[in-house]
Amino acid sequence: MCKNATHSLPRLPQFLIVGARKAGTTSLDYYLSQHPEIFLPKGPIEPHFFIADTIRHLNVSDHVYTYQKYVNLFISAKETQLIGEGSTGYLHFHEKAIPAIKKHLGNEVSIIIILREPVSRCISDYQFVRRLGIEKLSFESALLKEKERSQVASQYQYTWYSIYSPHVKAYLENFDRVHICFQEDLDAHPQKTVKEIFRFLKVDENFVTDFSVRRNVGGWMPGNQRIYNFLMRFELFYRYFKNVIISIPFLHKLCKKIFLDVIIGRIKLKIKPETEKQLKDYFRNDVLELQKITGRDLSHWLK
Repeated sequence: MCKNATHSLPRLPQFLIVGARKAGTTSLDYYLSQHPEIFLPKGPIEPHFFIADTIRHLNVSDHVYTYQKYVNLFISAKETQLIGEGSTGYLHFHEKAIPAIKKHLGNEVSIIIILREPVSRCISDYQFVRRLGIEKLSFESALLKEKERSQVASQYQYTWYSIYSPHVKAYLENFDRVHICFQEDLDAHPQKTVKEIFRFLKVDENFVTDFSVRRNVGGWMPGNQRIYNFLMRFELFYRYFKNVIISIPFLHKLCKKIFLDVIIGRIKLKIKPETEKQLKDYFRNDVLELQKITGRDLSHWLK
């Protein structure tokens, strides 16, 4: 006797954190993942599946390029859990991302966007690319050559990633459920900010989140690039060591301070006042447009 085989449809995300880059997405992912009603994949944290063809040339091992591998990210989610994922490239590459999201997830998927003051985001991005050992130029020189180098790689588009309004507008025009939040609120009022997101996602908003650990905190670059690059060659060991240490708060703080301040001599970029003014002037029109779109007073971003 033949039995009819039953095949359950693969479970895919019901919400996406689409960016922006260097705006607190990793911390937000960590906070949301603590909620028992939410499932977010532990790795890769940013699969970038919906813009895979656009960024394939970057050859990043953590990105997911096939549908089956994408489906497998969520295979351990419980039936009762809301599934999500976060990939910061979805915001700025919205022309490619939005059609792909609609194709695979439909129009009802919930979108979360987190934004950051554009000048500080720009600086943080530059320092991040310096930490990767990719950026060799000074901040000012990198800005001057941004347009020229953007033809080679998107990592160098520091100011472009701080332009928000056209990308935010695209998501608002294409999806009914879009929640916009800001890194400054996540830093100053994490419980309130995350509670609002829980409410948006329609999960228990009274769940108490642990905010004692922030993930992927940037704002620095190595003073000794050679030592830093040497240590990063042992990336797999570094990640394992980091995950073990991060679970022990005292050791985490101590080891982090020794590693950053003693071994690699971390430094923070101090930009020239005239450079800061030029950047604020450059972002002015976009900030004003973002104010109109979000209804949020962002005048402090221009001061």
